[in-house]
Amino acid sequence: MRFKHLSRAFVFDSMNRLRYGSGAPRYAERVWIEPDRCNDYVSPKAIKKLTKLRLRQSSGVVVKSPWPSVDVFPVNSLEKMVYCFSHWSEGLSWEDSGAEGFMLDKIAKFGRYDECADLQDVKKRFEGLDVVFNEIKNSGGFKVRDRIRKGGFRESGGVLIHIGADGVPFFSGAGCHRFAMAKILNLPFPAQIGCVHESAIPYLSVLRKRPLS
Repeated sequence: MRFKHLSRAFVFDSMNRLRYGSGAPRYAERVWIEPDRCNDYVSPKAIKKLTKLRLRQSSGVVVKSPWPSVDVFPVNSLEKMVYCFSHWSEGLSWEDSGAEGFMLDKIAKFGRYDECADLQDVKKRFEGLDVVFNEIKNSGGFKVRDRIRKGGFRESGGVLIHIGADGVPFFSGAGCHRFAMAKILNLPFPAQIGCVHESAIPYLSVLRKRPLS
């Protein structure tokens, strides 16, 4: 797995640096996102059309085409975001928030979903998410990926955020629960960079710095 990331990073990083200089985006690099600046979701379908790559494979890819205007939606319209806010902001149980039903529907369709195969798995997963939410709330900040999972590569596997025209961040859909935590707690969070619009490259130097707040 790490070799795959190293190989992809070597190719993407070298090409980007050659074309765009030392400030170019790197594959799977970490950026810091203020949650109140990221209010729209761009679908994997739109990103694949733009980059010809699957979602996380697009990390660090620079695009010149116009930024997608279709398949872009408010983040609060996503079903996972809705049930996260119902649970953590409004105090509903995971069952009453619709989260368990959502997961069971996905499991019925795909066999497994988010590493869950039955209701017991689902309940265990959401119990774990509650633990993470409370840890972040009590500590006042998010951990970077190498503090969560040793042996990882850069911020690979974290919340994936695309950087659109003029540096505007867009949620990718990957890492939805942690993204919801950041929105609810209003805390800046570390993210794996997604694809980057060419006009956004000058903004990356700011996004690479961990906010003081």
